[in-house]
Amino acid sequence: LLLAARVYRQFNDKWYGIGYAAIGGIGIEDSSELTWQLSAGAGYEFNDKWSMVGGYRHYSVEHGDELVTATIEVSGPFLGAQVKF
Repeated sequence: LLLAARVYRQFNDKWYGIGYAAIGGIGIEDSSELTWQLSAGAGYEFNDKWSMVGGYRHYSVEHGDELVTATIEVSGPFLGAQVKF
């Protein structure tokens, strides 16, 4: 099972905000894997085709069995370019 939500908000003709949240691996019998992530950022549209976006993201994966459980978490800023076709 995966539950996700994405939010996009245009602030003016150039600036916009984005947000994303997801959680997965819940509600599955005999599974001890859980993943989730959160991200938020802002972007700038140079024109109808090109834009830049930057923000912060946290990603977590938990996997294991009766003996060992491991959790991996990664967090940090991101910066990217987008092109629309």
